[in-house]
Amino acid sequence: MNESDRARQARLRRRFDRAAACYDQFAGVQREITLRLLERLDLVQVDPGCVVDLGAGTGDGATQLGQRYPRAQIIAVDFSHAMLKQGQKGGSAGTPVVADAFQLPFAPGTVDLIFSSSTLQWCLPLTEVLQEISRVLRPGGLLMFSTYGPDTLNELQAAQRAAGMEGGVNEFSDMHPIGDLLLEEGYQDPVLDVERLDASYASVRDLVRELKGIGSSRIESPAAQPCTRDQWQALAEAYPVDNQGRVHATYEAIFGHALAPVSRTRGETATVPVSAIGRGPGG
Repeated sequence: MNESDRARQARLRRRFDRAAACYDQFAGVQREITLRLLERLDLVQVDPGCVVDLGAGTGDGATQLGQRYPRAQIIAVDFSHAMLKQGQKGGSAGTPVVADAFQLPFAPGTVDLIFSSSTLQWCLPLTEVLQEISRVLRPGGLLMFSTYGPDTLNELQAAQRAAGMEGGVNEFSDMHPIGDLLLEEGYQDPVLDVERLDASYASVRDLVRELKGIGSSRIESPAAQPCTRDQWQALAEAYPVDNQGRVHATYEAIFGHALAPVSRTRGETATVPVSAIGRGPGG
């Protein structure tokens, strides 16, 4: 990861820290995607001893993984301390660990399953994260993930362009390059598919409020300043509405799973045995 990538990760961390208190209020789409990803675990045979929820946020996925695998050790990993603390307040299951996906604090080959929902889109360059995931997974261990495709929020992107605005919506990768990366990194039997979810809102402001509430977007002018009243008006006029006056947002959800490489190159990193993980972010 270069300096630019590190600076980007720091900005993302601060954004998610700020969103932690209200995240659960706005994360309906993300919860639905997590549920659909959990359902895909029915398609694979796995009896894990150690499960890592990577990008656990406030811990909804970790809690459900604990119910699915009651004998497994569940570890909730997120780079946002505030998100994990919010999860603890809400009674989230799993041992919370503050860590970056680019440098996981686990010894090589000690994790059986990495579950990551709505997270990998933030992990750029993705190649480095896939290498780190393969390092900590045991040979043949399972990576199960969801992320977002390029049609995500296409209505908002088109309306922003029509209103002369830039920024605020991330660029998402297509399913096929992700599959190619998995193969290049030695993952076995990758399976990917796409589902499209439609979310409706009373207004564009409600959509933008939700995106800000989950820490995933910021609507800005080309000069990176907050929107003016005129820009908001132009955005609202450019955004299509249905016959009930509601606006819709598309989420292109990419689901995938693959088995970790049998052989791998192990880089230098700070590692601890999974058995030593036992205390939360508050110490």
